[in-house]
Amino acid sequence: MRVALVGPYPLLNPLRIDGGVEAAAFYLAQGFKAHENIDVHVVSASKRVQAPSQSRDGGITVHYLPEPKRRIIPNLITDVFRLRNSIDTIRPDIVHGQSPSAALAGLRGGYPTVYTIHGVIHREGIYYGNSPADRLNARLCAYLVKKAVLGVSHSIAVSSYVLGEYRDIARSGITVIPNAVEDAFFQVRGEEAPDRMLYVGFVGRRKNILGMVRAFETIKRSRPSAELAVAGSVRDQAYYADILEYIDAHGLGGSVHFLGLLNQDDLLREHAKAALVCIFSWHETFSFTVAQGMAAGKPAISSDCGGPSDLIADGETGFLVPPGDEKAFADRSIVLLADSELRRRFGARSREIANERFRKEVVAAQTLRVYEKIISATAPLEVGN
Repeated sequence: MRVALVGPYPLLNPLRIDGGVEAAAFYLAQGFKAHENIDVHVVSASKRVQAPSQSRDGGITVHYLPEPKRRIIPNLITDVFRLRNSIDTIRPDIVHGQSPSAALAGLRGGYPTVYTIHGVIHREGIYYGNSPADRLNARLCAYLVKKAVLGVSHSIAVSSYVLGEYRDIARSGITVIPNAVEDAFFQVRGEEAPDRMLYVGFVGRRKNILGMVRAFETIKRSRPSAELAVAGSVRDQAYYADILEYIDAHGLGGSVHFLGLLNQDDLLREHAKAALVCIFSWHETFSFTVAQGMAAGKPAISSDCGGPSDLIADGETGFLVPPGDEKAFADRSIVLLADSELRRRFGARSREIANERFRKEVVAAQTLRVYEKIISATAPLEVGN
């Protein structure tokens, strides 16, 4: 079986994963390595490459295509044609799109196509920004997602929350398969740093980092040694400036650490040090912060904002709090930071659940069953003489 896995994908050497969609595609590809009968080609368009190139990663061929940084027609549209041309050179048995443009590129080429829905754009579009260009981009993305879901051979939802949002229009069916987590996170061991909280993800308004910092100020009054590490790229400079202003005004500069986008080795070290992982988003369809933290044996605190309710067993592996409820977030964090035995128990149960659900081999096997079902349904019938 020749598979074209199409959409955002991290650059290799060194591995730096920027965002959940890149992580999902990368870990899924790693899971496919265990299957000798699969020829995997990754096709990714990115502003971070200057010219078409190929890399090999343990039997996986990665095709990188440059995207223009300055353009008149949005890349959301031009990527459909850019990706389709590259897919045609591969001639896959099936295309697996990790973005709406990728799924539509597969459809345009006439290939059986699976689409993993990573975002609920009609919900999260309000966090794109307020400029006319931002609003246009959100509407265009929502339109392309709907068009992809309507047209593909099958859709994959990364959580039951996503399933609920798209079930009614997924006429060809939709299956819930969570994102995979790399094996290295399951192997995280080490002495935690007391009172250290870890958030992994980009810095933007949807993630409500400012609200988390305000809640952290309350945590700090109860736990003077508390630290908050924020690992991820900054996607909204104005919002980042607001956060830094608040940190400076409230004397938190020595306790809130912006680490930037980390390579995987550094990220694993941060998980080893963390007492807990946390997110306080307004909206999530999954949460790699939570899933990776669970694999690392860490308890998690999250706002109950969609996907995390699929991951966290409230009161068993961590805590869910209402979105925007800074007091509840602070109170639950203090409970965990103050009780090492509770953290140990929650963390052990988290790792058990992660082993059952998020191992890359488990996710790859579930995904392959979807591929096989689609390919068998589209194969021409053999007519006897």
